[in-house]
Amino acid sequence: MMSAARAASAARTSRISSRLCAAARCRFAEDRLADAISDGIGQVVLIGDGLENFAAHNPYRGVRVFEVPGAAELENALSGAGFDAAAAGFFVRLDGSASLTDPALTAALRYVGGCAAGSAVIFDHAAETVPHAACELLNLAGLAVIEDLTPSVLASRYLAVPAARELPGPRITHARTRSGWSGHRRELPGGDTLVIRALTS
Repeated sequence: MMSAARAASAARTSRISSRLCAAARCRFAEDRLADAISDGIGQVVLIGDGLENFAAHNPYRGVRVFEVPGAAELENALSGAGFDAAAAGFFVRLDGSASLTDPALTAALRYVGGCAAGSAVIFDHAAETVPHAACELLNLAGLAVIEDLTPSVLASRYLAVPAARELPGPRITHARTRSGWSGHRRELPGGDTLVIRALTS
């Protein structure tokens, strides 16, 4: 039986791991956002408070940032806010606990899938969702997966934690509208990282 001291230590380690993985997810989102802006994206939609500091300290001149409450209906929230539906947008939804069948998440993904060509989304979701199921659901929303990372792979990329170490927490997915995509499917061994299709435009 685990002693009280060991239990407290394990709980503390779990909390630290959770915070570090959350920071890694934010870093991944910010890196992909920087890539999108370099490619010409000029409007960013932050759903919920996963990147709340970015809105206050937006370093990109000329890039418009829209903040939307996590439970809000995107079309209603953005229609009167100046969001340009004819231009591509970059969406970030970091919730940490949503399943891919969560109504608010699936509604947000459907909205992004119907946006202008080149629009993209970063979101996290419960780790029990397997990569192929994620691809299927995103396909129905009109999106193609670029990357789908487990907590372990994310931590190895940003926190210098060995990828072989299993970590709890949500997966994070980067997806884009299917327009402009072609190529082949490539899956890395073990299902830890899923990369699908090659961007052609």
